[in-house]
Amino acid sequence: MPTPLDVVIVWHMHQPYYKDPLKNEYALPWTYLHGIKDYFDMPAIVEETPGARAVFNLVPSLIEQILDYAAGTAVDPFLLKGKADPADLSHDDRIFLLENFFSANRQRMIEPSRRYLELLYMAGEGKPGSVHERVKLFSDQDLMDLQVWFFLAWTGEAARRRYPAFAELVAKGENFTAADKELLFTSQQKLLQAIIPLYKRLQEEGRIELSVTPYYHPI
Repeated sequence: MPTPLDVVIVWHMHQPYYKDPLKNEYALPWTYLHGIKDYFDMPAIVEETPGARAVFNLVPSLIEQILDYAAGTAVDPFLLKGKADPADLSHDDRIFLLENFFSANRQRMIEPSRRYLELLYMAGEGKPGSVHERVKLFSDQDLMDLQVWFFLAWTGEAARRRYPAFAELVAKGENFTAADKELLFTSQQKLLQAIIPLYKRLQEEGRIELSVTPYYHPI
């Protein structure tokens, strides 16, 4: 009888270091966005699944960035423009939203929301040059809905189960208010603050194993 093969699947949790040391701000928002989605959801799903075990490799540059966002000290242009009152946005800021706030998988993250998909159509499907012509079609309410949906669409399924605010906003769907947006970002910061403690707790309980690599992205 052949000897069984032992296979260990390691989930490699990484992000390059996006923080510009000269500007002291983040060039790209991927640590934040994947933090509220994958980096929380994956250990949360392990915790929710009886008998599940997993091995996670955490890159130190990822951990440092998650802690920066969780502490509220990260300076990220995407967050700043997402949190801003649409009435206070400049013309260039409005174009920035239309060019960047559809950066999500269309089938799994945009199409499930009628309103988010409607906004994508209004923006000309994000085709080069179209937003400069179509930005004038967007009212302040349209931009408010876009701000909320971009960050809401990135929240994971486990996060939506654990943080009722996300499910409530998904159910509302449109005509979001400043209070709705404040609830969204407050809940996301709480989620980010829970990520590292969640890995630590699961490791202490023997539900997961952790490995680390040198500080920066190892690939």
